[in-house]
Amino acid sequence: MEYKKRSINDYIFDFVYRSAMNDATMQNAYTGSKDELLKNPKAKNIVRAYINSIFSSDAEQNVFNYDFYNIANELKNEFIDYPDFTFGNIQKLINMTAKYFFISTYNEENKNIFSKCHCPMDSIMIKAVVDKYKKLIKNDKEQSEKKLEYFCYEGKKTKDWSKISWSKISDEKTKDRTSIDVYKNYQEMVNYLANKRYMPLEMDFILYE
Repeated sequence: MEYKKRSINDYIFDFVYRSAMNDATMQNAYTGSKDELLKNPKAKNIVRAYINSIFSSDAEQNVFNYDFYNIANELKNEFIDYPDFTFGNIQKLINMTAKYFFISTYNEENKNIFSKCHCPMDSIMIKAVVDKYKKLIKNDKEQSEKKLEYFCYEGKKTKDWSKISWSKISDEKTKDRTSIDVYKNYQEMVNYLANKRYMPLEMDFILYE
């Protein structure tokens, strides 16, 4: 039978990738066809290569040299015919795929291989991260002076681009789309909250309600 031609890992990755794509395109996050995005094998292989590198035997030395933004850019090139599938959607696809595979390490010592993965970004997490961050830096002068951008989880925009929907974040600086710096600032806030006690990816489980 045909299913015997594929490994169980193929089926597992396909399941996770579809689930992550659902998250990246849910509700109004993407108005195009999710099925068309799933038909791109090169895009799927880029994400799979990233996941495989995390689980590789030499992950400690190599995996995190495979820069997140380079991966996002590779995917952007693959989805170039779908301009509404923005950097915000792409980060969600990558980070949710990593999150689902992280779950498989529950109660295992090797979970630290995910230590450099980013925390997924959506409206619920933006609110949770910003609220918690604002409370914690009140007595932290050094952190307060960094003046990281705050976010508005309602998705409204301001002149400094600090208020925008996560799915609209782009690496292109235009009048109606935000800078990728907003995403980077979000990850900095997450890292601050993790405070070396947790991995950034784990904050998605801790703060998501």
